[in-house]
Amino acid sequence: MEPSGLSDKPCIICGEQLYDWGYLRGDSLQFFDDSSGFFKRNFSIKYQVRARRCRKCRNIQLFDME
Repeated sequence: MEPSGLSDKPCIICGEQLYDWGYLRGDSLQFFDDSSGFFKRNFSIKYQVRARRCRKCRNIQLFDME
């Protein structure tokens, strides 16, 4: 699920507009995209933040989703 209004913003590094949405985990700094299983994404996670990874340059951008 993409946060509204963010999917049409270009990547700040390369300008691409295709992304993989997911979460960046604070305990291991691993990116888990939305297609990862529920248990893999949500258990034993100390902190996670909403993120998108550019499909072209692999830049990861973080979003506060409060």
